[in-house]
Amino acid sequence: MPGPATRPRDPARFPAIPYGLAYFKGIRREGCLYVDKTRFLRRLEQERFVFFVRPRRFGKTCWLSMLESYYDRNQADDFDDLFGGLDIGRRPTLDRGRYVVLRFNFSTFGSDPANLEREFDEYCRRHVRDAMQDHPDLFPDAVVERVRAPSTLNGQLDELFVHARREGIPLYVLIDEYDNFANTILAGEGPEAYHAFTRGGDFYRSFFAALKAGTENGSVRRLFVTGVSPITMDDVTSGFNIGVNLSLRPEFNEMLGFTGDEVRSLLERYRDLGVFDQDLDAALDHARVVRRLPVREGRQRGRLQHRHGALLPAALTPQQAGTGQPDRLQRAHRLRQAAPPAADRAAVERQLRPAARRDRRRAGGQRGSWRRSRSPRWRDVRTSFR
Repeated sequence: MPGPATRPRDPARFPAIPYGLAYFKGIRREGCLYVDKTRFLRRLEQERFVFFVRPRRFGKTCWLSMLESYYDRNQADDFDDLFGGLDIGRRPTLDRGRYVVLRFNFSTFGSDPANLEREFDEYCRRHVRDAMQDHPDLFPDAVVERVRAPSTLNGQLDELFVHARREGIPLYVLIDEYDNFANTILAGEGPEAYHAFTRGGDFYRSFFAALKAGTENGSVRRLFVTGVSPITMDDVTSGFNIGVNLSLRPEFNEMLGFTGDEVRSLLERYRDLGVFDQDLDAALDHARVVRRLPVREGRQRGRLQHRHGALLPAALTPQQAGTGQPDRLQRAHRLRQAAPPAADRAAVERQLRPAARRDRRRAGGQRGSWRRSRSPRWRDVRTSFR
């Protein structure tokens, strides 16, 4: 009987994996694989102004694209086409298709701080103009001209919010990668330039002040801000007083990224279609291993690399092997590199325990100065399914 590896593979029989594609409408219309997270929309609607951070490659941009498709009044007629078969498509909320969506993506700017303000101003003005022109029934030409009349971006936002409040136009503001260029300045220019950027009276801080004014006068009915780190938002808004931080709420833990059960279900689906021929349990074990790596003060942290979808320590170089690293660390590297993908992780860890206990005894028997400089710190390095 032919095994899974010999099954005929017909690409038309299984959905393509949308690697690098974050456009929700394109994913759905092209029949690509989509893990349904729309059930969280009902919980999300209980909060109006939301801040949510996750690491890179967790699907934040795709999530915002889905929010835009669901709430934008111009896409209301595409609801059945885009959300048919999904959880929210079977039980939609009353808010679907009733907002004018202003969506900003702050990852599109260059890294030169000298041009950042000009690029930011031009980008936001363009998106404000496009949002109004996409809804000519709500923003006639005279209104568009009046909103665009002020010479500053904040002036235009104020005019837009005033008109929306007077006419009862609900606005939904989506901001992706809000901290992108702040992190670029921190990495390239240093802490002083970063603090001047976030805490001075500059354009970036003023932009969020204008958004806050829009939430207070009732024109901005909903706001969703996402990025990688909460630090920038705290610096820009003096403690994030613009909304609710849902990043650590347990009920939203699975809103972005993939859970282990979801990954197993996907692999089983592709295995049944004949396009995944590996041992399922071995593949999952190799991809989700939690490794405990020692990190020493004053020394370069162990290099990490992706291998077979898992995060593994890189090979020890001859130079590293001769720099006085403890036998346990060298042994850990050798064991983890020699272990095949289907190796029992518990068995590997059992081999490391005696050496780990010996190191702890050595650290405990020395004076404090040695302990501070040489004792290992343990940290978990976890991999997440994206």
